[in-house]
Amino acid sequence: MSKIRLFGASSGYVEIAPAAAASNNTLTAPSTVGEIIAKDAAGAIGVTSVHTTNITATGIATITTAKIGAGVTISESGIDASGIGITCANINGGAISGRRNIVINGKALINQRGDSTGNTSSGYYGPDRFETTLYGGTYSHSSAASGSTLPEFPRCFRIDCTSTASAPSGSNETKIKYHMEGQDVQHLQYGTSSAKTTTLSFYVRSNKTETYTVWFYRPDGSRMNAVNFSVSAANTWEKKVITIVGDTTSAIADDNTMGYKIEWILAAGPSYTSGSALNGTWGALNSANRYVGNTGTFGQSTDDYFDLTGVQYEVGSQATEFEHRTAGDELALCQRYYQVLATGDQAVIGNGFAFQTNRFQCNCHLPVEMRTVPSLDEQMTGGTKYRINMGNSDQNTGITPSLSSIISNTRTINLGWSSLGSNVTNGDGGQIRKQSDSGILGVDAEL
Repeated sequence: MSKIRLFGASSGYVEIAPAAAASNNTLTAPSTVGEIIAKDAAGAIGVTSVHTTNITATGIATITTAKIGAGVTISESGIDASGIGITCANINGGAISGRRNIVINGKALINQRGDSTGNTSSGYYGPDRFETTLYGGTYSHSSAASGSTLPEFPRCFRIDCTSTASAPSGSNETKIKYHMEGQDVQHLQYGTSSAKTTTLSFYVRSNKTETYTVWFYRPDGSRMNAVNFSVSAANTWEKKVITIVGDTTSAIADDNTMGYKIEWILAAGPSYTSGSALNGTWGALNSANRYVGNTGTFGQSTDDYFDLTGVQYEVGSQATEFEHRTAGDELALCQRYYQVLATGDQAVIGNGFAFQTNRFQCNCHLPVEMRTVPSLDEQMTGGTKYRINMGNSDQNTGITPSLSSIISNTRTINLGWSSLGSNVTNGDGGQIRKQSDSGILGVDAEL
């Protein structure tokens, strides 16, 4: 059968060619004016190429799976692109839904304690929730400006060496730590066959191009994991992504104690670097295996600094876009672990009353329930730290507060002052203030 050309009123034509099979060398009679039906070699009805306008298709069979190129498959269960499943289940309850970042204050926005200088011992300095271990030298900690090259994260956690330490020996180390409550990581399902793969992502900047270690540790079962990362270019922001498998050995206790922590190891002694590298594999706690391959010398030069921001830890094998939370949300989350009662000269701590001779009592109601009963954190200097005003009389005696009781478990604290002088009358009301410096009075429930 020859080809058939149907010419229209305007230029151009429609060409109909016969199918390869002899039995299909016919053009089926249309049931409607303007309809063209053709059969292929297998007898199936279809049109291989049509104009994109004024097309109506009916009676088309359901396609259960469509392959688009080499890397994308569309099916009833979702879209799979290069092995990354995008399904309704994932969107509603997986890695890209809800509050996925386990880390609090990952962009160093909240800095309740304020910047700190002259630090020589381990502790919490600078931005909330990040603790440092120091083995020598003197350091400052701050919420520093990230600079114009990283506009998504205006602030970063900075640790800066101001006087040097020697090379670490034995089990000496310098590191930044982040602690998590056990009840906040139950969804990782550690200790079961369904233990989740997780991904840590962060931005780092340093003056040194060295290899550092991220160390993961779980006190329940004494389990650890470690992965090294390198700073490739000095004084340049670099994004790092580390993915580790879940640990099927031993569960994490479901309570408010420290159940999991992540550490950035900046320098370590040979006691921690002489074993076999873990390289992302979970194992029993072993000192020699902790930081194998770490070449960090942080703290051996006053030029040394280490910046960290954009920290996100989430379930899944991919690093998703950073989950930005409001300053109010981040502050409330941080206040579970640390709260400032008063900061700055003459800051009011609270109102109270004299309940017996030479004693003054003040109740402080906390805006956020703390993780556990807090301890008092007095970061003030000077001989006279407090002033109590009772009517027209100022009692300025350099007294020191003591935490006398905790009411309502973790929401209200009661502070008591003594040595007020003989002119205080039982039942007199008054106000207590900080007296002399810019330090802070806070309460601490850190892990």
